[in-house]
Amino acid sequence: MIYPKGDVIHQNLSTEYTDVPDLLTTFTSNGFTGVVEVVLPKEIGAFFIAKGRVLGAAVESEPGQSTTFGQEAINELINLAKKEVGILNIYKLTSAQIDAIIIRLSSEIVFKGLTTDFVKLDKFIQKLGAERHTGYIEVFTKKNQSIMGTLFLKDGEIVNLHLQPELEDPSLSEPKAIPTFLDDVIRQGAVFDVYRSFITRVPSETNKDKSLVEPEAVLENNNKYVQKIEEDI
Repeated sequence: MIYPKGDVIHQNLSTEYTDVPDLLTTFTSNGFTGVVEVVLPKEIGAFFIAKGRVLGAAVESEPGQSTTFGQEAINELINLAKKEVGILNIYKLTSAQIDAIIIRLSSEIVFKGLTTDFVKLDKFIQKLGAERHTGYIEVFTKKNQSIMGTLFLKDGEIVNLHLQPELEDPSLSEPKAIPTFLDDVIRQGAVFDVYRSFITRVPSETNKDKSLVEPEAVLENNNKYVQKIEEDI
């Protein structure tokens, strides 16, 4: 499970003497934003918290395997931490970093292998903006398909850029570098994959109710969404 680690608050707390629900309650009361990582013998998981709200959790049984994410994962991870001896690591992150994590873990691919040879990236991003798209775009070089960076969109706006996201600690979050990155991509050409989040809205400070929705409510309209964008580009 790869995500920015941020600033270390605590490390190597044992689940033998740390009550995870009480720990989460403490963070919800003090407005914490960050990650509570749970490292167990057979699983690794994390709770994702923004401004004191536990937005979701993720559980991964083995590195490289698919990751479960959402409300059910919160209960699963709490139960695992009660039954098994493991360690807790706590990292403080920014709200933008939490947004990026939530978007990545809750997304499914919409377009794969688009190339700037026939799709104008700037126009395509404008279209995603009009659609209030939430998701991310992975950008690769044309020559050897090595990754250049990942752009994160929230409600149609580019909110974050991760460079070198293949690193184990992709902490290079550089929103200020977005204009230069886009100029370089358009000038050099690139291949890109587009992902759409099945969470209709990533929570913000003004959106305090029902931050997560069931993916089925959105995915049933996915084909119509894809068809509409294809027609427009």
